[in-house]
Amino acid sequence: MFKNIAYRLLRRSEKYTKTDMVYLAKGGFWLTFDQGIAAILAFLMSIAFANLLPKELYGDYKYILSVAALISIFTLPGINTAVTQAMAKGEKISLKDLTLSKIRYGLIASLISIVMSIYYLLVNKNDFAIIFLIVAILVPLTEGLTLYAATLNGKQLFKKIATRNSIIKIIHSLLIFFALLISKNIIIIIIVYFVTLLILRYIVSWLTTKEIPDDKIKNEPVKKYGLSLTVAESVNTLSAQIDKLLVYLYLGPVQLAIYFMAVTPVSQVKQIVKNIVPLSLPKLSQRSAQELDKTLTSKLVLTAALGSILTVIYIILAPFFFKYFVPQYISSTPFSIMFSVMILLQSVSSVLASLLRSQKMIDIIQKNTWLQNISLIILMLYLGYNYGISGVILSKLISMLLSIIFRFILWKKTISKKIVA
Repeated sequence: MFKNIAYRLLRRSEKYTKTDMVYLAKGGFWLTFDQGIAAILAFLMSIAFANLLPKELYGDYKYILSVAALISIFTLPGINTAVTQAMAKGEKISLKDLTLSKIRYGLIASLISIVMSIYYLLVNKNDFAIIFLIVAILVPLTEGLTLYAATLNGKQLFKKIATRNSIIKIIHSLLIFFALLISKNIIIIIIVYFVTLLILRYIVSWLTTKEIPDDKIKNEPVKKYGLSLTVAESVNTLSAQIDKLLVYLYLGPVQLAIYFMAVTPVSQVKQIVKNIVPLSLPKLSQRSAQELDKTLTSKLVLTAALGSILTVIYIILAPFFFKYFVPQYISSTPFSIMFSVMILLQSVSSVLASLLRSQKMIDIIQKNTWLQNISLIILMLYLGYNYGISGVILSKLISMLLSIIFRFILWKKTISKKIVA
């Protein structure tokens, strides 16, 4: 009974939202469930790190993971998006071939990590030398085994994505927590982080290939599109990590720990909003740009309203979180509240990102990526150096706002040209 009532209400609401609300509710529940689990785990792990690891070691830990995330761009993450769209359209591809391509390109990341390992050996930081050797071995493998999520997303199997991702995150977090209890040695913690992630992703990838057999067809257009997206995402990855790298280099590991504790809760809320992209991509890919443009305004207003509500809720709750759960990081509170504006900006940005990717507007995606991230890097180099953590946060907010304005203008300009043509 309640299911039927909910179904009718969702269908009626489509008159105002101009969106398939039943699909959104069904897929959105599972993706939000997945991100809810991630947010809870991030909350608990931040408390664990705050209480079990000194700030300086926590800063070193986040710096190492940031470097690993930065060099992982060579594992071609853009192929994941290309696979999602290909699956949604019923195209045949070889997941095995694409996975091997990701790993092969990932050897470039290995080479970079080995060079860093040699550098730290020469400056007598033996622990970092060992760690970056570990990163060189494991990053191509851990990041290469991520196509299971792209495959399930393209098939719109949101429940399976959510449950499998959640299982990986829960087990991974528990093992890192046990490592923190047993040892404060950063080498051991890093080994546990990467080895367990590799094993878990391998198991889930194996299960997925059993359910969705490989078509054994080398779809070169998918690979080419994935490479194009990766080029665009490379600058995005740099900008996503440069804040942590600059804080570490400018201010040191302790300030990086304070900064990261400030942005982590916001990032988890922001990620829930960002689910608009993977959730809507299969549906939007089936519609023309002109059709999508007719409902753009209503979608932007709706997501902006939701983003505003989430931002206000976060601002109210943030002081309680830092005061009662991580009092060692009480100085992170004002920075976290300042950064919470990103939740609102991300809600609007996600809608525009979905539209551009669904229509494969690679030129606009690349132009926007370069604008947003180059502006971010320039702003961070100046504002971060002169104003520290506040400058870094302000740089991120300004660059996101510029990106939204730029994408909206280019989208409208492209639609106008198509109508005239």
